[in-house]
Amino acid sequence: MAAVAANFPVAGVAKNPMQGLKPALVVGALNQLAGQKQGQGNAAVPDDWTPVNPLDRHIQELGAFAVDEHNKQTKDQLVFVAVLSGIQKTEDDRSTYCLLISAKDSTGKLGRYYAVIIEYNTGCQQLLQFEPSP
Repeated sequence: MAAVAANFPVAGVAKNPMQGLKPALVVGALNQLAGQKQGQGNAAVPDDWTPVNPLDRHIQELGAFAVDEHNKQTKDQLVFVAVLSGIQKTEDDRSTYCLLISAKDSTGKLGRYYAVIIEYNTGCQQLLQFEPSP
Protein backbone atom coordinates (compact mmCIF):
# COMPACT_ATOMS: atom_id res chain seq x y z
CA MET A 1 0.00 0.00 0.00
CA ALA A 2 1.30 3.45 -0.88
CA ALA A 3 2.38 5.85 1.82
CA VAL A 4 0.15 8.88 2.14
CA ALA A 5 0.99 12.51 2.71
CA ALA A 6 -2.09 14.68 2.64
CA ASN A 7 -2.54 18.42 3.03
CA PHE A 8 0.84 19.30 4.41
CA PRO A 9 4.13 20.23 2.73
CA VAL A 10 6.18 17.36 1.39
CA ALA A 11 9.93 17.70 0.99
CA GLY A 12 11.03 18.08 -2.60
CA VAL A 13 7.97 19.87 -3.94
CA ALA A 14 9.56 22.55 -6.09
CA LYS A 15 6.46 24.24 -7.48
CA ASN A 16 2.72 24.01 -7.67
CA PRO A 17 1.90 21.64 -10.57
CA MET A 18 -1.38 23.48 -11.15
CA GLN A 19 0.30 26.88 -11.46
CA GLY A 20 -0.90 28.74 -14.52
CA LEU A 21 -3.85 26.42 -15.16
CA LYS A 22 -7.33 27.85 -15.12
CA PRO A 23 -9.64 25.52 -13.14
CA ALA A 24 -12.48 26.09 -15.61
CA LEU A 25 -10.21 24.90 -18.46
CA VAL A 26 -9.29 21.71 -16.60
CA VAL A 27 -12.86 20.94 -15.51
CA GLY A 28 -14.06 21.65 -19.06
CA ALA A 29 -11.52 19.22 -20.49
CA LEU A 30 -12.48 16.55 -17.92
CA ASN A 31 -16.19 16.94 -18.68
CA GLN A 32 -15.49 16.82 -22.41
CA LEU A 33 -13.37 13.67 -22.00
CA ALA A 34 -16.05 12.03 -19.83
CA GLY A 35 -18.62 12.61 -22.59
CA GLN A 36 -16.54 10.86 -25.23
CA LYS A 37 -16.30 7.17 -25.90
CA GLN A 38 -12.86 5.72 -25.22
CA GLY A 39 -10.41 6.74 -27.94
CA GLN A 40 -12.80 8.99 -29.85
CA GLY A 41 -12.48 12.70 -30.49
CA ASN A 42 -10.09 15.30 -29.15
CA ALA A 43 -10.74 17.22 -25.96
CA ALA A 44 -9.12 20.59 -25.30
CA VAL A 45 -6.45 19.22 -22.95
CA PRO A 46 -4.11 21.83 -21.42
CA ASP A 47 -0.50 21.94 -22.68
CA ASP A 48 1.89 19.39 -21.10
CA TRP A 49 -1.05 17.25 -19.93
CA THR A 50 -2.24 13.97 -21.45
CA PRO A 51 -5.57 12.15 -21.09
CA VAL A 52 -5.55 9.00 -18.96
CA ASN A 53 -7.56 5.85 -19.51
CA PRO A 54 -10.29 6.05 -16.85
CA LEU A 55 -10.72 2.27 -17.03
CA ASP A 56 -7.10 1.67 -15.98
CA ARG A 57 -6.92 -0.03 -12.56
CA HIS A 58 -4.33 2.40 -11.23
CA ILE A 59 -6.45 5.42 -12.22
CA GLN A 60 -9.45 3.89 -10.45
CA GLU A 61 -7.26 3.31 -7.35
CA LEU A 62 -6.22 6.98 -7.40
CA GLY A 63 -9.89 7.99 -7.55
CA ALA A 64 -10.71 5.77 -4.57
CA PHE A 65 -7.71 7.24 -2.71
CA ALA A 66 -9.02 10.77 -3.37
CA VAL A 67 -12.48 9.95 -2.00
CA ASP A 68 -11.02 8.17 1.06
CA GLU A 69 -8.69 11.09 1.83
CA HIS A 70 -11.51 13.59 1.39
CA ASN A 71 -13.67 11.56 3.80
CA LYS A 72 -10.87 11.47 6.39
CA GLN A 73 -10.31 15.22 6.16
CA THR A 74 -13.96 16.30 6.18
CA LYS A 75 -15.79 13.43 7.92
CA ASP A 76 -17.98 13.16 4.81
CA GLN A 77 -19.26 9.73 3.90
CA LEU A 78 -18.83 9.70 0.15
CA VAL A 79 -18.69 6.31 -1.55
CA PHE A 80 -16.39 6.02 -4.56
CA VAL A 81 -18.14 4.85 -7.74
CA ALA A 82 -15.67 5.42 -10.61
CA VAL A 83 -13.22 7.75 -12.30
CA LEU A 84 -15.02 9.20 -15.32
CA SER A 85 -12.06 10.96 -16.95
CA GLY A 86 -8.67 12.39 -16.16
CA ILE A 87 -5.52 14.09 -17.31
CA GLN A 88 -1.95 13.59 -16.19
CA LYS A 89 1.25 15.61 -16.16
CA THR A 90 4.52 13.79 -15.50
CA GLU A 91 7.55 15.58 -14.14
CA ASP A 92 10.93 14.38 -12.87
CA ASP A 93 9.88 13.03 -9.48
CA ARG A 94 6.09 12.95 -9.65
CA SER A 95 2.92 12.70 -11.68
CA THR A 96 0.00 15.02 -11.13
CA TYR A 97 -3.50 13.79 -11.92
CA CYS A 98 -6.68 15.81 -12.35
CA LEU A 99 -9.61 13.41 -12.15
CA LEU A 100 -13.35 13.68 -12.59
CA ILE A 101 -14.82 11.25 -10.06
CA SER A 102 -18.31 9.87 -9.57
CA ALA A 103 -19.28 9.25 -5.94
CA LYS A 104 -22.43 8.82 -3.87
CA ASP A 105 -23.16 10.88 -0.77
CA SER A 106 -24.67 9.51 2.46
CA THR A 107 -28.20 9.79 0.98
CA GLY A 108 -27.22 7.78 -2.11
CA LYS A 109 -27.26 10.82 -4.39
CA LEU A 110 -24.72 10.49 -7.21
CA GLY A 111 -22.40 13.45 -7.75
CA ARG A 112 -19.33 14.43 -9.74
CA TYR A 113 -16.18 15.63 -8.01
CA TYR A 114 -12.95 17.18 -9.24
CA ALA A 115 -9.75 15.93 -7.58
CA VAL A 116 -6.08 16.79 -7.94
CA ILE A 117 -3.63 14.15 -6.75
CA ILE A 118 0.16 14.08 -6.79
CA GLU A 119 1.86 10.71 -6.89
CA TYR A 120 5.59 10.80 -6.16
CA ASN A 121 8.06 8.30 -7.59
CA THR A 122 8.48 7.04 -4.02
CA GLY A 123 4.87 5.80 -4.12
CA CYS A 124 3.64 8.51 -1.78
CA GLN A 125 0.32 10.11 -2.78
CA GLN A 126 -1.03 13.53 -1.82
CA LEU A 127 -4.53 14.89 -2.31
CA LEU A 128 -4.23 18.58 -3.21
CA GLN A 129 -7.83 19.39 -4.06
CA PHE A 130 -11.25 17.77 -3.89
CA GLU A 131 -14.49 19.59 -4.58
CA PRO A 132 -17.82 19.21 -6.34
CA SER A 133 -17.47 19.62 -10.08
CA PRO A 134 -19.30 22.66 -11.47
